[in-house]
Amino acid sequence: MKLELIVVVIVTILCIVDGVDRRSLSDHLRPFAPETRSLFKTNQERTDFIDSLKSKYNPATHKRGVKSNYTLTPYVIVPSLIGSVIEARLENTLNPHWLCPKTYSSWFYLWFDEYSLLPLLSSCWSWNVAMQFNKTSGFNYNQQGVFTRVPDFGGIGAVEYIDTAKTFGIWNETIKMMENFGYEANQTLFGAPYDWRVGPNNFFDRGHDGSWNPDPYYYNLKQLIERAYKMNNGTKVALTSLSEGAVTVLLFLTQYVTQAWKDQYIAYYVSLDGAIGGSVSAIGATLSDTYVSGASGTVIDGLLAALQSMGGVSWLFPNPDFYGSDRTYFSNPMGNFSASNFSIAYQYVNASGVVDMYNDFLKSGRFHYAVSPGLGIEVHLIFGNEVKTPYFFSYNTSDMIYPPEVEYGNGDGTIMESGLRWLERYNSKQYPVKSYPVTGMIHGTSLMNKDAQDYFFKIL
Repeated sequence: MKLELIVVVIVTILCIVDGVDRRSLSDHLRPFAPETRSLFKTNQERTDFIDSLKSKYNPATHKRGVKSNYTLTPYVIVPSLIGSVIEARLENTLNPHWLCPKTYSSWFYLWFDEYSLLPLLSSCWSWNVAMQFNKTSGFNYNQQGVFTRVPDFGGIGAVEYIDTAKTFGIWNETIKMMENFGYEANQTLFGAPYDWRVGPNNFFDRGHDGSWNPDPYYYNLKQLIERAYKMNNGTKVALTSLSEGAVTVLLFLTQYVTQAWKDQYIAYYVSLDGAIGGSVSAIGATLSDTYVSGASGTVIDGLLAALQSMGGVSWLFPNPDFYGSDRTYFSNPMGNFSASNFSIAYQYVNASGVVDMYNDFLKSGRFHYAVSPGLGIEVHLIFGNEVKTPYFFSYNTSDMIYPPEVEYGNGDGTIMESGLRWLERYNSKQYPVKSYPVTGMIHGTSLMNKDAQDYFFKIL
């Protein structure tokens, strides 16, 4: 153990001397994950923007909910893919890489510590973050000897910043602005972080075989919403989410809670860059290293295998409920591939587990998250449009190791426009669905876009 740590420290120092690209991971995951840059260049710019919001949208005149004189509607944040901190500890792992610690008794940031992606160390991270899939229960679980937890459920610590140095902020600017409107963490503003690596089965109380889930996310989310409601004197709670958080919220609202419960506890829902309908980019990210190689063309050792192991990524494949099972999304010399024959292509790249998870989610109804008659609550959709968005990949070789030719359509750069607008079809007088498209806004950047934030605070 001591020798392993000494080796890691030496390698880390050598890599630091060689230089660290603080943006490397964001580059690699940009096709389907949120940006982490700042909304404002200076504090004065932030102050001026907040003042402009206050002059237009006085929170005292925009009260939502019932049964209370409390001014503000409590908010619960449901984050995105890569949008929650994940901590880990190690106990006699089977990590095959000789320089990787096999045991580490203290909790550390598995997601995210930028130094874990340094050259020579990235293989340790990729193995530790990867998952296994149990076909019997439908649950994802950690590698042997890897123990994980998501900290600060109910607080904002695990959603505001995702790294130890607090330089990779996601919700941080929006939270600061909400605090200027009078919101307080753990009183009127709550975070609901989750392990974004897992598939949707892990959110429920039981597995397919009846086995108990020791830490079901949806149970915890329901309890948090009820607690926020009680803490605020019976004021209904608003939900908001980013990217993959949208499908996480939609499945919760359609498959976990009743209409009577929603009528009592939910004021409305605000989706930012909702990954509704899924993304062709998620397919590309699990077929080849080339799609997640980053701007520099470099490949993080083991990243492709880690992404292929995550149910949370497979769940972002295009939704057959929206597009049908026969619509094709990519081709290679072996033919065209749709939801009905993905297995052929993934077997060829030794990643049949991806299809095992995808088919399980289909059979268990986890893609049925946006169906008639709708969500039964007021919905607001903030999203980008008129951005070139991948609709189809053409690979020149069967092993798909080279970058594909891409056919584009309209969307936000990741999600197709039809998915972004899908919930509009359920608009009604009782449960309105309102859209706020922002021309040219790229997926994952709504928290760094002033027009999108203006819409958000208008709703708030």
